[in-house]
Amino acid sequence: MVDSGSVINLFPASWGVLLKIPIKSGQLQKIYGIGGVSIESYRHDAHFYIIDSKINFRTYAYFSEKQNMPLLGRYGFFDMFKNVSFNQDRGSFTLIKWHWSANSDL
Repeated sequence: MVDSGSVINLFPASWGVLLKIPIKSGQLQKIYGIGGVSIESYRHDAHFYIIDSKINFRTYAYFSEKQNMPLLGRYGFFDMFKNVSFNQDRGSFTLIKWHWSANSDL
């Protein structure tokens, strides 16, 4: 889910397991959400590829056993683009990449 309310990229731990990422080897961090509820998560370096495009970049991804839905957030996803716009009527969004390479080192 592309979530403009999410600050970070947060994924279910099961996704990391499928990708053979040793989840608990990442940096432990508490993530706070709606109502101040916190969950433990583990930060990992990640390389994102957007299917059917030439957009790819390095960023961080957080994994948590308490997270059920994947969230793409403002830092580490939205900030990799010049413009992110939503069309609520069509249920779509548009990403306009920077004119320079979005490939970056962490």
